[in-house]
This record gives sequence, structure tokens and C-alpha cells, in this order.
Amino acid sequence: WNSLHDQVIIALDENALYKYEDQLVTFKVPATQLRDAAGNSIANDMTFEMLIDRNPLKWGEDDLALSGHPDDALAFATTVRNIGNEEKYFEIVGLPAWIEASPASGMVAADSEVPVTFTVIDARPIGQYAIDAKLKGGLPCGSNASGGYCYGERLTMALDIFIDAPELTFDPSVFPNSMPVIAKVFKGDIASSDPRDIVMAYVGDQLRGFSSLDMPVADQNLAFVTVFFDDAADAGQTVSFRVWDASTGVIRAHVEPHWPDLSGDPVSVALATISPYSVFEPLLLRATDKVEVQAELTPGWNWVSVNVTNDPATSIEDAFKSVEDADILQVKAHGEAAYLASGVWTPAATDAVDVNMRYAVQMRTDGATSWTMSNIGTAADHLEHTQDLVTGWNELGYIPQQSFAVEDALRALADADTVLGFNDLVKSRYDGFAVHIGDGDWVGSLQLLRPGQGYRLHLDAADGAGTAAGTLEWPASYGFMDAGYRADEENAEAWSMNVRGLESSMSMIVRLDVPADHPQGLADMLGAFVTDEQTGERRCVGQAQAMDTDAGLLYFLSVYGEAVDAANEGALSFAWSSGLTGMEYPADELETFAANALKGGLDEPVVLHFSKAELAPSVDMAGGLVAYPNPFKDELTIHWHGESAVKQLRIETAGGQLVELLDCDNLQSGPCRWVAGDLPAGVYFIHAVTERGNFSVRVVK
Repeated sequence: WNSLHDQVIIALDENALYKYEDQLVTFKVPATQLRDAAGNSIANDMTFEMLIDRNPLKWGEDDLALSGHPDDALAFATTVRNIGNEEKYFEIVGLPAWIEASPASGMVAADSEVPVTFTVIDARPIGQYAIDAKLKGGLPCGSNASGGYCYGERLTMALDIFIDAPELTFDPSVFPNSMPVIAKVFKGDIASSDPRDIVMAYVGDQLRGFSSLDMPVADQNLAFVTVFFDDAADAGQTVSFRVWDASTGVIRAHVEPHWPDLSGDPVSVALATISPYSVFEPLLLRATDKVEVQAELTPGWNWVSVNVTNDPATSIEDAFKSVEDADILQVKAHGEAAYLASGVWTPAATDAVDVNMRYAVQMRTDGATSWTMSNIGTAADHLEHTQDLVTGWNELGYIPQQSFAVEDALRALADADTVLGFNDLVKSRYDGFAVHIGDGDWVGSLQLLRPGQGYRLHLDAADGAGTAAGTLEWPASYGFMDAGYRADEENAEAWSMNVRGLESSMSMIVRLDVPADHPQGLADMLGAFVTDEQTGERRCVGQAQAMDTDAGLLYFLSVYGEAVDAANEGALSFAWSSGLTGMEYPADELETFAANALKGGLDEPVVLHFSKAELAPSVDMAGGLVAYPNPFKDELTIHWHGESAVKQLRIETAGGQLVELLDCDNLQSGPCRWVAGDLPAGVYFIHAVTERGNFSVRVVK
């Protein structure tokens, strides 16, 4: 009691604050314990409320928001602040396994702050996520008797994962008439409120209008679609609809129009310049679970699969009905007669399409640059459509509706323990191949398995091919992470190459043996060539970029050729293109093409020697530190050719500020890669610290 200031002094038990921190607490002081300045008792109890806020550790923000695509590099940035007058230990807890804090714990000095980054380390499927991070350490925890609870300052992070809508284009200027349609979308029986959903209107198979579901009216989201048509050319036609479902990234291709309510049968939407649909009675579009899946076909050979089903089942011929028969030269499955040859379907083409089959499709090379193979149906159930595997080759149709990394797509085989062996192989038509290295891990040029594609899987057949080897169960699709929101990155090419007309391929794992004064790097390329005996023309039939593996720099090279062709039984020659010098060097060895073979392995790769490189000028490595490409965009390869071991490898700005300490303990035995895609453009210096001094190289981003 302070009579001078007429205040009540309340001392809080610091060890009990974990119970009350950040809460509105009601205090009641009995009248018998209070006196005024003259010593008189107070007539009534004193009751008041206080918000308890005694924690010295605070977040820089109360909440954070971030949005991006599923495989973007996503990170939240904030700070941990200490507003107290003593140094405090902090710890960040409560995070899901797919997000990581850096630093997750540490010391923060009095009246200072520490920057903290939350990084999404695993790609997230489409959706909205709320993450609560707790900051512990500012207050004492409860005793073990009380449960050991520790108060944590709360930070809420909102993460919005989405994919871009498909590109929808048509020319409305060629149509003299238009029809306004106000529509409300139902997914099954549930009304959609997602403003990213898109309603698409078709007349026949032509897109005639589209609109996002982004008009909020009376607690509902509506789409205002203008349908364009020609009243003469389109006489008697009706309008059909599709819905792009932003929550899954697929096109719901079977949409039933209803009006004025959902209770009756679907209605027919006739073309007219005036429609009865309004904001009070919109056209109701019920989208079923049937989806449209597409696969791009290019001139030459393609490997495709179909991952939707129908009842009755779709025939093989009908699976290709979206492509003109005249553009298809062949359709066949491994070990089966052709279903189509020279534009004529065989009786076997009436068989039901097999979702577990890889179909080889040969397209014309003298026509269009690409075709779209489209199918509508229910997404194939991964539990219903498992696949029995055998030793030797297996043909794989791809069941999931999203792309998966190779190790995730084939995880069920690794979990079985007995199915996969070292150097087992999975290969694609044009995306390369990967080999199993144990514990469910794969390495190679093939990174993702994708919907619409077909694959081949080779399991160890040392004891004979055709023996039962296990069952493949594809993973469940939990979000459509690759539904057209981003084009695939172009593969690096050092030589022009056209191999789409060659039906078969051979896989090679290669290591290069080059002179010591010609350093290798991740920008290097290896090419395979055949030479026309009559013209002497050299033709590239395969190329690969160097990959950094636990076994050092390796090349996962797909070489293309014909399955049975005397012209391809001759020698393959090879060339190495140095990313550092831009020069090309021929290999000493020749190889013979063998369709479907794997030459080399991680344990014993094919070794190509380049003795002629010794005749070329050596690379200037003054100081021993080399970095390229320079200038660089996202990645830099760093080599050290000095005699002393590098104790520390530092990246600094032009002003001397430390950017990063690189963990390159084995720099003398191989290159080090610096990934700097998030850094701003500018000048940076790489410093190699050794016992004999410091060596530096200037690089430009």
C-alpha cells in the first residue's frame, strides 16, 4: 500500500505466470485488506481486470501470410525480439514436419532481436494451411507436478498454395451473337465459394466463353459467363459446361445444368440472346467427379497411359478418339500386336484400355508439332489398380493424378523390402532414367513421374526374367500439383538433336576421365553420336548434363536407336563439352547400341577417356580457385586446384559482408555447388581460406 500515490502494489509469482500469460485475469482484493490514506477501511471489495503480459520474448509480427505454387521455394521471415533487460534462451516449437525454423533455438541478447526464417521443406498440395509457431523461453515452465506446461508466444502463419488456371483462349470477334449466363457451381451437392474456380461454356467441342466464380452476391459466388455464338451456323446447338476446380487443379468435365433448383433432371441450355438466368435464379451447374486428363503427343514415338476409368470401359480405340486417325502411325503395347497401323484400327483395339499399361504411340512427323490426347472419366483408384511385377521388364501406366518424385511414386516397392535391388531401373521416353541406390532412394536424370506418361521398370533378373517380384501400389493423389500451371523447363542441349523417330533407347551411366588441368563441372555435357557411313555426317542421338552424386560427377545418358536395325549396330562415338571453356573433346572409346540395355552402374560406371584433351590448352587456374559460369544465374560451380586444403569457403558481397559459409569439406576431390537463386543480382567474391593464404575470385550474378 502506497499512501502517497494511492496505489495497490501486486507482486506476481513469476513461477506461476505460465498459467496466466496473455490472458485477461480478474483480481479481487478483499475490503478487509485495504485502507485509505487516513487508515480507514474500504467498504467494498476491489475487483478489476488486467491483461497479463510479462513475457519478454516477442515475435516481430503477430501473423504472417504467404502464397505460392506447390513447388515454389516458400519461406516466412520474421524476428524474435527480447524486450527485457536480460539475455534469454528461446526455442521455437509446434511446427509441422514440413516446415523448418532457422534458427530453431538460441540466445537473444537484452533489448535486441534475432532474424528467423520458416522454410517449407516439402512441397505442399493445393490448399490453405494455418501454422501456429510457439516461442518458448521467456517465462519459467510449470513444475512436473503441474504437468510441466511451458507458455509459448504464438505466431500464426497462413499459407495459400494454389496453381495457375489453364490458359483459355478463343476469338469472340468472329461470332455475331452472345448469350449472358449467370451460373452457380456445385461440386456434388456442395456449393463452391472458391473465386479461383472457372466456368467454361462450350458449343459442340469449341470453347465459347468462360468466367471465374468471382462475383459475390448474397453470400454466394457466381460466374457471369458470356457465351458467343452464330445463330445461323450454330442453329439447334446447345451449351455444355465444364468447371476448372482450383482446389484440385483439374477440369471437371461432366457438368449437369439444373434450373431453377437441383431437384429435377438436368436441363438443356439452348442458345439465345436472352437467357432466364439471374442473380436470384442462376443456372445451377452440378460438377460430378469425372475429370478430363490430357497427354501431349509429339511427332515420332511417345509413351502414354490413361489414368481414368469408365463404366462401360473405354476401348483402346476410343482412348485416342480426340486425335485424328490419319495422324497416328502406330499404337501398340509391349509384347502385343499393333492396335493401329497405317491409320487402320485392328479388332484388338476394341479391348478395354488398361490403366496399368504403357502404350507406345508413333505420330506423323510431317504434320503438326503436337496433338492433345484427351480422356474423360473417374480418376483411377490407386488401391483398386495395383500392378503385379516380375523380374526383368515391366510396363507401367501411371495411375496418380499428380506428379510425384520417383522415390515417392515407387515408395511402396521400397517399403516391401524385397522388391527393389541396387541398380534397378525406371525409364521414361524423353525425361531420362533413374536407378535405385538402396533404402528407396533413386538417382538419375529422371526426377518426376507424371500423369499421362508411360514408363518401364526393370527389376533384377539375375536369376531369370518373368519371376513374380512383388506388387506396385501407387500413392494416393492428395492434390494436383502439376495440372498445367507451369511449363516444364527445357533440358539443356549442347548439340541439336532429333531422336523422336527412333523407337528404342539405351541407358548409360558414365564417368569421364579427363586431364587434371581440364576441370569438370555441373555445366558440362556428354553427347552420343552416330556417323552416316556414306555422307560422313555426325548425328547426335543422346546427350546428358553432369550430375553431382555421392559417387562423384556422373552422366545419366539416354541413347536412342532402333530396336532391330543393322545401321545402328555400328559404333557410337562420344564427345565432352566443357562448361568452363565451351570446347568440345572426343572420347577415346566407342560403344555399340543395345536397345533397352543399361550399360554401367553407380558402382561400376562406363569410363570414357579423353586423352586428346591433353593436346588442347590447359585451363588457366591461377590461384587454384575457379568458378563458373561467370556471370551466373542461379547456380555456380566452384573448383579448387591448389595444393593446400581449403579450411573455409566464404561468399561475400562487394562490400565485404558475409553472405554464406559453404560446406564443401571435399572440395579438393570434386566441385562444390552454390545455389543462389534467391540472392539479388550483383558482384560477389568467393574466398578460399588455406594455410598458405587466401584465394579469391570475383563472380557476377
